[in-house]
Amino acid sequence: MKAGIGICAMACGIGVGSLSFAQGSLTPPGAPAPTMKTLEQIEPRIDVMTLASNATSEIVISQAGSYYLSGNLDVGKTYGIFIGADHVTLDLNGFAITRTSGSGGYGVYLSGTCLGSTIRNGSASGFLSGIYGINSESVLFEKLEASGCSFAGIYAGLSARLIDCRVSNVAGAGSYGIFCGSESIMTGCLANNCAGFAAIRCGNNALLSGCAAYNNSTTYGIYLVGSGNISDCSSIDNNSVSSASYGIYASGGNSRISGCMVDGNINTNSPSTSSQGCGIYVFNGSIVKDCTVTANRGDGIRVSGDCLVFGNNCDSNGTGDGAGIHAISSDCRIENNTVTDQDRGIDVDGIGNLIVRNSASGNTVNYEIASGNSVGTIISTPASGAISGSTGGTGVGTTDPWANFSF
Repeated sequence: MKAGIGICAMACGIGVGSLSFAQGSLTPPGAPAPTMKTLEQIEPRIDVMTLASNATSEIVISQAGSYYLSGNLDVGKTYGIFIGADHVTLDLNGFAITRTSGSGGYGVYLSGTCLGSTIRNGSASGFLSGIYGINSESVLFEKLEASGCSFAGIYAGLSARLIDCRVSNVAGAGSYGIFCGSESIMTGCLANNCAGFAAIRCGNNALLSGCAAYNNSTTYGIYLVGSGNISDCSSIDNNSVSSASYGIYASGGNSRISGCMVDGNINTNSPSTSSQGCGIYVFNGSIVKDCTVTANRGDGIRVSGDCLVFGNNCDSNGTGDGAGIHAISSDCRIENNTVTDQDRGIDVDGIGNLIVRNSASGNTVNYEIASGNSVGTIISTPASGAISGSTGGTGVGTTDPWANFSF
């Protein structure tokens, strides 16, 4: 028995020994190394307040890079922020650039093309122009505000993109609320309470969507110089004393105006003409489609030759003198429109036009159409027969699918 106990004790000792390990250093390691990048490493940015000034500029940006404004900027020199390089991104961080002494000048001035640059998220007030880049190209202007300027709130060059910008209280001879050059895109921008030439002015082949010109005293609410596309825009309650004025005007032909609201554009000049406070005016080869045009002093929609006017609602235009739809030249198609309560419903001066499937009611003259045009039969009174199942309605008096109605 004693021998067995000894053997067991030896076995247990061997087992315990086999489970022993060497011990490492008891000195704790150093501080953990960083595992995340800093904001400066992710997006290196420079505070423009740390940049040098010169005799004419509060701040000068002279090379490409990403910059930001860290506080409101008071301006007493000609330029607030002068940008003299391509591919600059400037985030104003919601701060304001304000002229506090002197007059004129520019809040942000883009010298040269400043190709591919971006200006965003801030405001400028009290300058000749708030944000100015007459020679700029392919610059993005985003979420900017400009006010109290005497020439332009925002002045952008070629191929600009303007998103969610707002301009107000720009007033001066020949001034603009928002100006952009050819091949530009403007989305969700607003100009209001401006006085001068145009609240919004765009160059040839521009694309505007969801923009608005409200309560301006300008010759043009929205002015497209050349051809372009204007969709889902509004030009409302603009006033002018010019010899002619327009809610939306596209000067170059081959334009498309669709889904727009044009209302209450007036003109206080005398004597009254159909071009004073005209709602929409387009030139040859253009389309005006699905617009609501109401209570403008002159013509609701005016077109020259080779145009399509389709599916519009024109009401109470021509409060001075004018028509709901006025074709002043030839080869237009005027179809499926509703015209009500104007001096003249549909007025066609030229020859070779096609007028079909329209309805007119309550106008002093529903249809005033020159000879030499093709006109669907005008049904001037409802049929006398009762409609089956109706409680008082009468038939329209024709099954002709091309008929126009006057009621």
